[in-house]
Amino acid sequence: MTQCFWVSFRELPPDFHAVLHPKPETIDRFKDNVTKFTRTVVRVAKLEWARVFEWVRGVIHAHLLLRGRLTRDQLKRLRNVRGLRVTCARVRNVQGMAAYFWKHTSRPQKKAELAPTSNRGRLYSVSRRFLTQKFAELRKQVRAERAARLEGQVRHV
Repeated sequence: MTQCFWVSFRELPPDFHAVLHPKPETIDRFKDNVTKFTRTVVRVAKLEWARVFEWVRGVIHAHLLLRGRLTRDQLKRLRNVRGLRVTCARVRNVQGMAAYFWKHTSRPQKKAELAPTSNRGRLYSVSRRFLTQKFAELRKQVRAERAARLEGQVRHV
């Protein structure tokens, strides 16, 4: 997944990274609140997005990558969604953000926890125009690039 995002981000990198945490009194409605937040992002700011849910010490939170323009007023409106604690910042390192988004790391303490068995629904989703191509096409491109790199490393005797 990380490599697919890297390939797509060469052409269309994300502009913002948002982290959404549930407020204690709304944890049972967190996914519904995140869906409302995502719809608000689309309606208010016309942004494209990618979203992933993850758990830390058994508590759910979500990461969103956003692409598009955000004014200060729009950012304030997005941060004031009931039931959510939202932080949002510009993406400065696109490749690093893709790795962070998918927890592509060899450090075990940085890996995301597995989703609980009680979880229902998708762990990740993307808006229609967030990626440059469908995942299947991006995977083919990643495999082709990897094969070309390996081919270049092989010495013919």
